[in-house]
Amino acid sequence: MTVRALAATVVFIGLTSASALAQNNLGELFDMGGKKLSKQELVAALSGANLSGETSAGSVFQSDYKADGTYSGSFTAPQTKRNGTTYGTWTVDDTGKVCIDGTIRLYEVQSQKACVFYFKNGDQYYISPSDSNRGAFVSKRAIKK
Repeated sequence: MTVRALAATVVFIGLTSASALAQNNLGELFDMGGKKLSKQELVAALSGANLSGETSAGSVFQSDYKADGTYSGSFTAPQTKRNGTTYGTWTVDDTGKVCIDGTIRLYEVQSQKACVFYFKNGDQYYISPSDSNRGAFVSKRAIKK
């Protein structure tokens, strides 16, 4: 795998991969009472918050989401134990889809773009690439203010 592909994979996995969860897919999350967050709920939760998690590949990441629509963060690539950084902008559309448009730096600089939906069950947050496909995977995320 090239360095560029590794870096892109680390960030994409960070946004979309599943870690050990009680809910393995969106259908299970819905069945357990999980609810999709609205645009207003997401803006309130993410503005000024620190978002963190672990990917299935073992990357640990954290990002600070600022109220001005920018984010910056860091991650550790498990294969190389190298630290990388990420930064850019985040938006929430009217459907509650959160998108990032930014840059990742590990060995070299490259662009990153991704969109996910956020869900909450009790005090736990989750992301998924779909808001309706019951078979779509979900990933646990921590959001702290």
